[in-house]
Amino acid sequence: MIHIAICEDDPIYLRELEKTIKETKELSTEIHPCSSAEDRSKLYGKNSVPYDIVLMDIELPEKSGIILSKEILQSHAATQIIFITQYREYCSDVYETEHVYFIHKSDVKQYLPRAIEKAIFNLKQRKNNYLTISWNRREQWRLKSSFWLYL
Repeated sequence: MIHIAICEDDPIYLRELEKTIKETKELSTEIHPCSSAEDRSKLYGKNSVPYDIVLMDIELPEKSGIILSKEILQSHAATQIIFITQYREYCSDVYETEHVYFIHKSDVKQYLPRAIEKAIFNLKQRKNNYLTISWNRREQWRLKSSFWLYL
């Protein structure tokens, strides 16, 4: 199950995004609309709930979606951000934070399924990239205190 938050202040467009996600084939999702500033404030911070993917409108009443995305990523580094806006002039500004895709609202039907597919791919890659260190499991793997591991 993929948990998706949608940060969009326009209720009509929010429903359109939900509909587009539900039409994406073979995707099991739980969608959480975040239409208010209060809802969006629950996406980051100490007691926040992590989401796999966040669809982020860039122009929000309380703060920029770019700033909000930075705050989310500070709390939950694995979250995949997909920016959605009706203003093309933000296409350079979004590089101030990590994201998967930048979609103009007029192109959502065409690009949102691709963006979600890429976000899911990134999530799977993250789960496969790990380092396991065994300590005192076997004699040959015993590490001395002078051993340094550089990554």
